[in-house]
Amino acid sequence: MNKFFTFQILFLAIIFCGQIYATDRIVELNSLEFKPVKMQIKLNDTVTFINTDNDFHNVYSTSKKNPIHLGAIANSDRAEYTFTNSGLFELRCAVHNDMSMIIKVE
Repeated sequence: MNKFFTFQILFLAIIFCGQIYATDRIVELNSLEFKPVKMQIKLNDTVTFINTDNDFHNVYSTSKKNPIHLGAIANSDRAEYTFTNSGLFELRCAVHNDMSMIIKVE
């Protein structure tokens, strides 16, 4: 019984530690811009891209470490991505060539 209790505590500690270190971040797609245009996050953080614009957007990165392609995001829709590699990532919109942002993952 004592070993089972110890296992339960260890299991809960692992779950809660993961929640403490992983963070959800929001990027707004509006007025043909990523808002914010720069973001620093930690490894395993999830970024949610929310389209508050009337145009479709398509978030992607050609990074070799983290190739990202979230597909079309319509008005009021959202897409999420969890960054599992560290580094600098330039994100762009496939629909609007001038839209870009930088995410630094540590």
